[in-house]
Amino acid sequence: MSNRTDPSASWAFDGLSRLCSVSLGGSLLSGCAISNSLVLTCAHTTGRAFPLGGTATVVRHGSDDTEAVSATAIFLSEVADVRLLYTERPVVDLLYPVPWGELFSEARPGCRIWGYPEASVRDTGSEVDADCVVGSGSGGDRPLTVALRPRSTPLGDQTKPVHEQHRPLDDDELWMGISGAPVGYGGRLVGMVRAVDGRFDALRMVTAPALLR
Repeated sequence: MSNRTDPSASWAFDGLSRLCSVSLGGSLLSGCAISNSLVLTCAHTTGRAFPLGGTATVVRHGSDDTEAVSATAIFLSEVADVRLLYTERPVVDLLYPVPWGELFSEARPGCRIWGYPEASVRDTGSEVDADCVVGSGSGGDRPLTVALRPRSTPLGDQTKPVHEQHRPLDDDELWMGISGAPVGYGGRLVGMVRAVDGRFDALRMVTAPALLR
């Protein structure tokens, strides 16, 4: 029996070590560094249109250096809702590539999501790191359920009188900024969050095969 360590064991996907926030077109998105200078995120924005070749701002939170880095959009697919950014300098320092994976068609519990919904960042200054279930499906788009609200306290509207400032957040506001968040399973990157699906605990995910087409 060999005592040699399998080097691939250290290649397990760790979403937190690759998680970034991305500002583009007036929108805040989550992103995943799939290499030291390539960041994967969603194509859609909630602000103005952001064309291929446009400049975004990427921040790798939690590292020793949280300085913003400029990045250029080098790939865009509005159909798949995928955007690839090339940063002017590395945002991570990892020696191994992203290990990609594909889920079978049945529902899969035990998945994990990492992201920066704006509501959570305002409330705690930290990312969402939570277990999730990827629903059944065979295409490039799958439902994803997270039994967690990124923020439960009301949002103050500074444009209104003080007594009217606080109001409940709707689901879109709770999850705003989660688009582009990586989804992991079994030490592999299996997808990316793309949109809220009507309820706080229901999102949509672009699968890894759809991202790699």
